[in-house]
Amino acid sequence: MAGGCSLDIDLACTTIEQRIAQPLGLSVDEAAAGIVTLVEEQLLQAVQKISAERGHDPRRFVLIAAGGAGPMHGASIGRKLGSPMVYVPRLAGAFCALGMLNAPIKHEYSRVVFGELGSDTDTHLRPILERLARHATSQLGRDGFAADAVEVIYELELRHPGQIGAIRIPIARSGPLSSEVIAEAFRAAHKRFYGYIDPKAAIEIAALFVVGIGRLPRFHLSRFPVKSATPKPIGERSVYFGQVRARIPTQIYRGTDLTSGAELRGPAVIEETTTSVVVAPGDICRVDVLGNYIITFAEGNARS
Repeated sequence: MAGGCSLDIDLACTTIEQRIAQPLGLSVDEAAAGIVTLVEEQLLQAVQKISAERGHDPRRFVLIAAGGAGPMHGASIGRKLGSPMVYVPRLAGAFCALGMLNAPIKHEYSRVVFGELGSDTDTHLRPILERLARHATSQLGRDGFAADAVEVIYELELRHPGQIGAIRIPIARSGPLSSEVIAEAFRAAHKRFYGYIDPKAAIEIAALFVVGIGRLPRFHLSRFPVKSATPKPIGERSVYFGQVRARIPTQIYRGTDLTSGAELRGPAVIEETTTSVVVAPGDICRVDVLGNYIITFAEGNARS
């Protein structure tokens, strides 16, 4: 249930039975679990792809499960990724809106510039960068930002000759542009993205970017006193979990009843206003000082 709206269980079961379960010779539970599994595989592959493209190993990071449906699938995906835990914001269902209202304002200006990185890079690029920077600061001024709330970032898009893809590298705004420093930063990024470097290969400049950023006042999250208390469920339901391929009795909790320091063990479902948090059998969910949820995996549940 979210925002006063709830799923018509009977209609959902009838639809799954007629459209999926009967044609495939499955039970309604098995068909519904199959739908969830396909969704989670798509999400898993998306996270893996983005992580690999940026040169990051998801096993080194905590997975944040936001969005209305994120907390339902987050722990399952985090487990398959090998992440150490999953972090669920209390306002997961409104997380995008919260981010939009507090995100800095950005204006990006770019120019296509072909040439090889070398000793004349500063002389060639500095006038273009400074001209674009003036456009950026002028626009942010019209947006209402004071000078001390404005930040300007310079970037170059670089590649080796013959490469289709290019890598954007931040460069210093003050002082001469050092081709050696820029080349070193490019090779480090190339190593991270592609797994190798060629120190003898020339480096081409494909484009330059100037990003003007208007910083909004930082908002501060409320912190709550930690109280060790055993939360009380508001009821119990029979819930199908793919890990055990069966329905099992599951404690249901109301999110507003869970204060900082609360800890519970799955199977459990936490009902929030904009989302539902699913805690798999054996997993542990606790509430931190910010009122958000941290899910850690039971030993033996990892990467199941």
